[in-house]
Amino acid sequence: MQTTTNAAVAIPSPANTNPAPALNAVVERAPLAAAIASAARVAERRGAIPVLTGAMIRAVPGGIEVQATDLDRVTTTFVAGAADPGLAVILPCHKLHDLLRKVKATEHVGLCVTGESAALDFEGLKVTMPAVRPVADWPTPLAKREGTIARFDLPSADALALLGKPMHAVSTEETRYYLNGVYLTAVVRPEGPNTLRAVATDGHRMVTIDKPLPIGAGDLKGGIVPLAAVAELVKLISAKGAPESVELAICGTQIEARIGGTVLRSKLIDGTFPDYTRVMVAAANKARAIFSREAMADAVAQVLAVREKDQRSVGFEFSAEESTVRVYVRGVEADEPSAELRVPCQFEAGRSPPAEKGADWIPITAVSIGFNGKYVLDMLATMAGDDVTWFMDHAGNPIRAEAAGTPGLVAILMPMRV
Repeated sequence: MQTTTNAAVAIPSPANTNPAPALNAVVERAPLAAAIASAARVAERRGAIPVLTGAMIRAVPGGIEVQATDLDRVTTTFVAGAADPGLAVILPCHKLHDLLRKVKATEHVGLCVTGESAALDFEGLKVTMPAVRPVADWPTPLAKREGTIARFDLPSADALALLGKPMHAVSTEETRYYLNGVYLTAVVRPEGPNTLRAVATDGHRMVTIDKPLPIGAGDLKGGIVPLAAVAELVKLISAKGAPESVELAICGTQIEARIGGTVLRSKLIDGTFPDYTRVMVAAANKARAIFSREAMADAVAQVLAVREKDQRSVGFEFSAEESTVRVYVRGVEADEPSAELRVPCQFEAGRSPPAEKGADWIPITAVSIGFNGKYVLDMLATMAGDDVTWFMDHAGNPIRAEAAGTPGLVAILMPMRV
């Protein structure tokens, strides 16, 4: 006789009885592409924290917001459009960037978010992308700090000069981390003029540049902006269609820049910038050499062509008796080539103080000095206009360089043996 049991049988419920509603957004392609490009310069390509490879896209009033962070920087860009409230997804930033660059151009892009994936509609082509991580995993990067030291508006041209001109002199040596950025500080003089100054140095060269002090920046006592943040700010400020002014806010640990619809926040370098004024070279009493910037850059590049990549020393011979400067390189070994060129130059003699008190000053009628040729090219590339002036005295001392086409900029360059 067959017996039956009345044991209860568990019937699994559907995995998702209430599927997440689809949330949609439609935005113009061009501003979305620009926002994702900015995010891609901040988001990591790969790393131990997967969520940092993503771009957070979420609905805000009037459109969407695109955000990316590496925990030291965070960039947030508003893109106007239509979006359902609550839309939020973290998509792979670099894949999305590549997609927007490669897919046939369209005027608009549609976004449909369902759970942890998104479908992008390029007016016909539909691409489905899984989310990098759940939205709840997105970090809260660089929360705004209280106690802002300075908040001011700066003309974009001045901001670009202050951040971009010194970039080549920033040190990349990690042991001297306090030199790994551009130092911004207010210079307030009783007699005026008051300026906002940017300084960068790697110990072999230094660049300082001054621009008129904007209202609100007078209390800025100095902050070191990391090179990565400087590079991103330069790209944003110089982008096509960028606004004519930049809003900057600096506190003890962070800098925030608002450039049109993009806000970039970054940690400042936690360190003390050295007293750069101790190595500034005064122009008074120095010999002066005035020459064409383009002609000198061409000459240095040509003589360097005969050197190995690790041999960059270039010699310069100036004389009050000559109307040219000799630019040359010497072969390190007997079988290595040498090269020289002459560049038209106006040399004005200077004078140096005597060794003994009360003695006559010593005239400087000729200077023979050497520099790292790449450093010379970098320095000349940051300057505008044609005429450049070098102030110098002896082969063992640094020079001061200025250009009439770049007012406020001073470059200091340490010499090296040729």
